[in-house]
Amino acid sequence: LSFIPPPSSFSKFSTNPLLRQSVFVDSSSILANNHSIPPLPILTKTQEFIHASLSRATWSSYTSAMNSFRKFEKETKSCHSWPLELGIIRAFTTFSLSSGRLSPSTVSSYLAGLRYLHIIRGFSVPSFLQDEHIKLILRGAKNINSPTSWANRRRHVSIPILRILHEEIHKSPWSGYLKTSLWALFCLAFFASARMGELVSNSRTSYDPNSTLRIRDVLDRGTNILIHL
Repeated sequence: LSFIPPPSSFSKFSTNPLLRQSVFVDSSSILANNHSIPPLPILTKTQEFIHASLSRATWSSYTSAMNSFRKFEKETKSCHSWPLELGIIRAFTTFSLSSGRLSPSTVSSYLAGLRYLHIIRGFSVPSFLQDEHIKLILRGAKNINSPTSWANRRRHVSIPILRILHEEIHKSPWSGYLKTSLWALFCLAFFASARMGELVSNSRTSYDPNSTLRIRDVLDRGTNILIHL
């Protein structure tokens, strides 16, 4: 269910239905009625409009939600029909938090994705986001994964850590160009308080000008440097 946006597309939203597989949107179910079958142009346009209703980042998150649910089915050796039963959603929530090792906030995002997938497939709007049992499961996971335990896993980048990165880069067998590029990237991320997702592409095989830092995004003003993120 993933897609690679074309390099020429600069829009935050995509109106090209070919960018995302039609399994996401079932316009025939959405427009179903007892009187007539909507013509193909209306079905296609409906699908296109729904595709453009969300940003690429949101579509990417919902794609991850679907992939995670497929992993749940594979590891539990099960196959579930849609619309999904509430008990299945609860089991998926627990699986994602435990075996999937996802954070409660990520799981909440995935649940929102599954809810949206129900809607665009023509099913009635599910209410599992308001389910008290799911709320309890997520709340319990948040209590177990307290901020102190997360802090031990992910340390804040400091000057000493930045020095360690510099030493490791220097000792690596990489080319001088790659070493210089990585060191510049780490320094930029540190001193600009930027996230890596604001500076580099999401994958090695795709390029999105909206999320990748380019040369024209860096402006040298002589006494200072302006960076457009």
